[in-house]
Parts: sequence; C-alpha cells; structure tokens
Amino acid sequence: MKRAAEIMVKVMGNILTEFKQIEILKMLSEGNSISSTSRLTGAHRGTCTDLLVRFGEGCRRFLDREMHDLEFAHGEEVGHLEIDELWTYCRKKKKQVTGEEPDLAEIGEFYLFLALDQQTRLIPAFRLDRRDGKTATAFMCDLAGRLKYPKPHASDAHNYAKESYKPIIRISTDAFPSYPEAIDFAFGPYVAYAQIVKVAQKDGLTISKRVITGKVDEKDISTSLVERTNLTARLFLKRLNRRTICFSQKLANLRAAIAVYMANYNYCWRVRTLKTTPAVQAELADRRWEFEELYFHLRDCWPDLFYSDNTTSKGKAA
Repeated sequence: MKRAAEIMVKVMGNILTEFKQIEILKMLSEGNSISSTSRLTGAHRGTCTDLLVRFGEGCRRFLDREMHDLEFAHGEEVGHLEIDELWTYCRKKKKQVTGEEPDLAEIGEFYLFLALDQQTRLIPAFRLDRRDGKTATAFMCDLAGRLKYPKPHASDAHNYAKESYKPIIRISTDAFPSYPEAIDFAFGPYVAYAQIVKVAQKDGLTISKRVITGKVDEKDISTSLVERTNLTARLFLKRLNRRTICFSQKLANLRAAIAVYMANYNYCWRVRTLKTTPAVQAELADRRWEFEELYFHLRDCWPDLFYSDNTTSKGKAA
C-alpha cells in the first residue's frame, strides 16, 4: 500500500521518471494522441504535451547539428531530391479564420515542406509554414545550406566560366509557382531542376513533365517516393490526418511533433525496401537506433530539456 501511494503521488505531482518519459514519447511517436497517451500512462495531458515540446526541441537541435555537409552523389551519378508539401491546419481552417484573432500568425492552414533523397530515403530538411514564395525560398536556402559544395581555388578561372559549373544535386517538385525562383536563388548553377505538372480534368488527371534548368532525363523526373513518405507521415502524425479532430491547437506543439517524427524517421524507422534506416543508408549512423537511444542521446546533449526524478513539469494545453 505504501509503494502504491508513493507511485500515485508521483503521477499526481507530474514527476516523470526516465521510463515514464520514454513510454510517453514512444506512444506519441507511434501515432497516439495526447489524450490517449494520457489515459494509457496516467500522466496529465498537459505534462505529456510539455514533454513533447521539450523533446521536439531536442530533436530539432539534433537534426540541425547532424544534417550538414551532406553528399547524395553516388559515384558519377548526381543525387536526386524529391520535394513535396503536406497540408494541415492549426486550430481553425482557412474559412473559419476571421482575421481578428490575436494570434493570427499561428492559426489557420499550414504546409509541411520536406525533401527526400531518392537513394537513401533521408529527409535532410523540412519546414512548417504558409505555402508562399517566402516559405519556399527559406526552405530551399535551408536545404542548400545542408549540402556539400565543391570549393575550387579562386585562381582556377575555368571553374567559374559560363556553363562550367557541375550540378551537385537534381531536384524534382510539383508545379508550385514559387519553386523555380526559390531554387535558383538557393542553389544557383549547382542544380538540375525539373517539375511534374498535374492538372485535374473531367476525364481524369493529366500529368506532364518539364525541365526548368540543367540536363534531366524525363524518366528520372519523379515525386512518387516523397508522396509515399507523406502517407507514412500522416499515419504516425495524427495532427496531419485529414477529416479528423486530431488537429493541433498550438503551432508550437505541431512543430514539436513534426521534429520528433523526423528524428525518429531518419534514425529509428526501418525502411522496408532498404532493410535499414535512412541515416544508416546515408552513412550518418553506423546502426539503427532504438528510440531509447535517441532519447538518452538527446538528454546527454541537452539535459535542460528533460525532467529528472526531482523535476516537476508544468502542464500546457495540447
């Protein structure tokens, strides 16, 4: 009885042990909602949300640190990044937004931009924001900043001659109008870029392909893998589910959930066709990480983001 009372006091006091933190985070990363995780673990839903936000910040820092100087070339073949966007919303859909809300910038419809390497299935960059030219440019600049570029000596004039630049990456996207300018601004001459144009008509969907810059074989223009990855994201991120009540009430919570998913996907998720994780395939890790390894690694790097046995959390709305 005494032991049971001690456990009850811990749960009611929102004091989370390492085991309890991992249990909550694993449930959230496997597609459970905040409410269901709270019911299954006995932790307050506000405590679960607060832990998600803290762990999400750790995942964001971790990915920012690890995803740099990336090379996706395979021998003489240039790597291929597929880019797409996922629609979601925070608190209100666009038609319900009046424009008089005090936190207007954090509610309404948002898009998750993400890039997927075709060969390794790695997601090196992602961004949640509005679907406009500003976001597209910021996302492409972030992506370009994570890649490794050649560094020719300034005295080698031929390296800077017209049409002497060699692309370090190929990119395929949909026909979002802001992409061409954003990609040109971020990558300059170091990219070969093409689009897939899908037009819905009465008799079905027509698909065409067009090369925007560089030399790209039409058969290599594709976004099918990143679209399939979008399905996986919607499966494990209930906040991205369509036609449900699983949407986010706070933008910070949505960003945190996405960061957790991306870290878990890159380092812990075993891609069936690869039989390993994207991070291992991209040679960023030497083995598949268990979720517990990810947790302890982040805790060792940023202990301020985690609760200890003697730390009490403050609940926040989901």
